[in-house]
Amino acid sequence: MIEIRNLIVEKGESVILKIPNASIDVSKGTAIFGENGAGKTTFVKCILGIERYKGTIESSICKNKIQVLMQKNSYPPYAKTKDILKLILDKRDLSSLSTLLHMFDFEKNLNKKIAVLSGGELQKLNLILAFSKSHQILIVDEVTTELDYTTRWKLLNYIRDYRKNNNIGFIIVSHYPEEIKALCDNVICLKNGNLVSHCQVDTFFKNLKEDGEMYV
Repeated sequence: MIEIRNLIVEKGESVILKIPNASIDVSKGTAIFGENGAGKTTFVKCILGIERYKGTIESSICKNKIQVLMQKNSYPPYAKTKDILKLILDKRDLSSLSTLLHMFDFEKNLNKKIAVLSGGELQKLNLILAFSKSHQILIVDEVTTELDYTTRWKLLNYIRDYRKNNNIGFIIVSHYPEEIKALCDNVICLKNGNLVSHCQVDTFFKNLKEDGEMYV
C-alpha cells in the first residue's frame, strides 16, 4: 500500500496540492484523473520523492522496484535509437525486444538518430524501455500522449495483459476516461489541487458528467 496523510505542496504562498488522506493499493490499477493543472503530475512526483511536500507518504514498495514513465525523457540527440536501447537495458542485441518492437512498429526506427524521431516515436521508445525492465509497480504519466489511435489501443491491451501476466501494480495519470475504464480498478480525482473523490472505477463512471466533471 501507499498511504498518504495530510499531503500539502506549496509554491511560494500558494497551495498547489492538498490531499488530506488517500490509500493506493499497489497490487491494483489506480488512475489519477483530472484536468490540466489539477495537480496530477505533482502528486506522482510526491509519491516518487522528487517533489518537496509536507505530510507523510508511506510505501510498501522499494524505490528500485518502481518503474516510471514520465512525459519528458532526454536522450543524446545524435545517438542511434538502437544504441540507446542497448545502453539503458544493458543488452548486446535486441532480439528479446522483438515483441515490443513489432507491436509499436519500431524496427524501422532502430538506425535513426534520436534527433529525427517524432514525438510519437519518442513516446514509443519510452514505452519499450519501460516494459523491458523488471518492477513491482509501473507509474505512467499520460501514457498515450502523441500516439496514433491504432497504437494507442494496442498499448492499452498490452498493458492490461502485461499487468495480469506479471502481477504488477499500476498507477496512471490520465484525463482519458477510456484509458481508465480499460486499465484501472480505482480512481483518484483531483481538481485545482484538491482531492475531489477516491473511489472504485464503477463509481467513478456513475458520477462522471459528459464534460468530464465529477458529481460530488
